[in-house]
Order: sequence, then C-alpha cells, then structure tokens
Amino acid sequence: MEVETTSRLDPDIEVCRRGVHLATWPRLRGTLNSMRILVATAFLVVAAATPAMAQNASTAGGLELYPTFEAIGARLSYSGDANGNATARLEWRQGSGAWILGMPMTRITSSRWAASVMWLVADTPYEVRAVIVDPDGGGSTTGTIRTRKLPNRAPTGTTWWVATNGNDTWPGSAAQPLATVQAAANRANPGDEIRVRPGVYHQTLDTPRAGTANALIHLVADGPGVAFDGSDPAYLNRSDWRNDGGGIWSVPFTGATRVVCVDSTMRLYSHANLAALQTNALGVTQGFAVEGGRLHIKPEGGISPVGRTIHVARFNQGLYIDSSYWRITGLEVRYFGTTTGGAGIYLNGSNGCWLDYNYVHTMGGKPIFLRTMAADHLIEYNYCRDPRISLWPWAATKAHNEENAAISHRGGRGVVIRFNTC
Repeated sequence: MEVETTSRLDPDIEVCRRGVHLATWPRLRGTLNSMRILVATAFLVVAAATPAMAQNASTAGGLELYPTFEAIGARLSYSGDANGNATARLEWRQGSGAWILGMPMTRITSSRWAASVMWLVADTPYEVRAVIVDPDGGGSTTGTIRTRKLPNRAPTGTTWWVATNGNDTWPGSAAQPLATVQAAANRANPGDEIRVRPGVYHQTLDTPRAGTANALIHLVADGPGVAFDGSDPAYLNRSDWRNDGGGIWSVPFTGATRVVCVDSTMRLYSHANLAALQTNALGVTQGFAVEGGRLHIKPEGGISPVGRTIHVARFNQGLYIDSSYWRITGLEVRYFGTTTGGAGIYLNGSNGCWLDYNYVHTMGGKPIFLRTMAADHLIEYNYCRDPRISLWPWAATKAHNEENAAISHRGGRGVVIRFNTC
C-alpha cells in the first residue's frame, strides 16, 4: 500500500490517491487519529517536564566569605532545588595547590548554604570553593579571602599614667599621674597606652574615641592588683546596721542594686522582697532585699555585718566600650550591676577590640557582654566567675540575675572567644 500525506494529519484532506480500497479508510483514519494524540501528548509531557527539571536543578549564586584569624565563614546563595535533594560542601586551598575537602554545608534561611573552613593561619590568603551536588544538576562558586591579622601588642604613641594618688589636673606622666582612667581616655589617641598602677578604683569608663586597626588604644594594668570596683564606698565598713531579728540587718538605702557581697566572696541572693528574704524563698537561706527605703541583708551563719566590708553595687556597667579598636588587659573588674544590662565589660556597637587576661567577677548581670552588632572582637584568656551561685537551688537562679555569669555574645559577626575560663 502506498500512502501520500500532507504536512498535517487531517482526515478531511485527501490521504490516499492510488491503490487504496475504500473499505480500509475507517481503519486508516483511526490509526492516524491515534498518531495525532500520541504526538500531542508527547509534546505536552516534554513541555511540562522542562520547567520542573529546571526548578529541581541547583544554581550556585554569590559566595560571601567572612574571615577570623584561623577560620573563614562561608555563605552560598542558591536557586532551584525545589525537591530538596541537593547537598553542598566547602573546599579550600592556598595558591594553586590541590583542593582540600572541607566540611559539609548546612542549609540556612533565605536559600543559602553555610559552613566554615577551620584550622587556618592568620594573615594568609586562601581560595574557597562552595560546591553544590545535585542529581538534577549542581554548580559551584569560588572566592578568595585573607584571614585577619592578629592585633599589634605594642603601643606606638604616648603613655598616660593613672594612679590612686594622682590628680586629673596633672599631665599624666609617670611622675604626675592622672587620678581617673576616664581622664586618661579623654586624652588618648590611636596607638597610645593608658597604664594603671595597682590599687582599687571606684570608677567607670566610657570610651570617648576609637583607635585604628593598626594602632589600638591600650588600657593596661601596670601590675597585679588593679581593680575596677563598682561598689559604693559608703557601705564598705558601716557601723549603723540595725538588727531587725531573724538574722536580718538593715541600713537606709535609696536606688537599686543587684549585687551585695559580704567580705568579698559571700555574695547574697537578690530576693524579690523582704517577705521572701524572711521566709527563705526558693530554698535560699541568705540574701538581700530593698524595701521601704532600706537595704535588708541576711548574711550566712547569722553573722553581724557591723564593721564588715559590704560591697553594694552602685554602677550598672564598669567599662563601656562603644568605640572600636581598644585593648583591655590585666584588670580585675568587680561588683557592677544595678538593673537590666549590667555588666563588667560591655562591648556595644564597637569592633576590633581585644580583651585578654582580665578577671571579671561578682556581677549583677554579665561579666563580659557583647551587644548591638559588636563585631570582630578577640576575647581570650579571661577568667569570669561568681561566688556562691553554684550553691543556690536551680529554681532560684534560673531566669534570674545570675543565670548568665560568663561571657554573653549577642553582637555581630567575626567575634573570636577562646581560651577563657568561666
């Protein structure tokens, strides 16, 4: 049988001109209709499958790299992978060497993969590649970055001296030191050093200006025993404590406090009110409460506070570091915290600061607190502690002032916290 067809499979057009018996036409027409349906269906399947496959395939987008001293954080944006069957990994190398397999990446918000390259060397260039492995089609993006340089320990400018027998009208020399760290800070410029001689300083600091990445402003203890003390000297050795019975003593008091400590190490629990103090609420048999214009305390063992050193915090924050590129080293910071946001060292919105070898303790808040996008700081070799808290019941300390007696990071990116004891 010979068949001649037109360019369209249309039964109304002449299909056969030679040698076809009319009786075969119905069967031939059915065959042609079936062919038309199959071709149309195949076209629809292909048309529908192409967008679906495209949505399931992964397309690698921009690669954001953020370095610290010995690590690089990576975030890779992507599109596609509608069926969620892709995985991703990091690879890295120095120069043109072989790629080294890094850690698997994890999905995070906004269609991104994230991971870090670890155990690197400071101040060194690296090439990082993020690879998406997807059965439906993957991809990769490569970027280069240099790890951060460790801060310069050596001051390069003027040295400003501070001592307990100093005077803020003096020039701040070794022979004529200033009396307050704030006065020295007001004079210091990038690269300068503020050296504080041993002694107790009932002071606070609010950094007035920033150093630079290559010239920090250094606040340094000139020897052991430099203490920033947030307690009120008026309560250190009082003789007018009134015996109210039941082991409770009181003195007149105005304001608020979250720290009361007897003889340096006997921290007292902050009870909600006088009734709670009297009834040993939450299983705590010692403590303090402020009520009726008086500070009520119940020391351990029923001892009298008369003539004893009683530390009562009067400042909320000790060192308020809202300027960038400061180094704080070798200080003891103690007895700060009167309300929300209390801290010994408060890093707020600054970046590039370096805190090392400080002893921060007995806070009505957090010993070291990073807030409001505080970024790229180095916090290392500090010792944070709080006496007595470990002896109090869990129910008493949970969601209470003492819950975060360590280093609290609520700031920004690039912060390195290492080798601390808390």
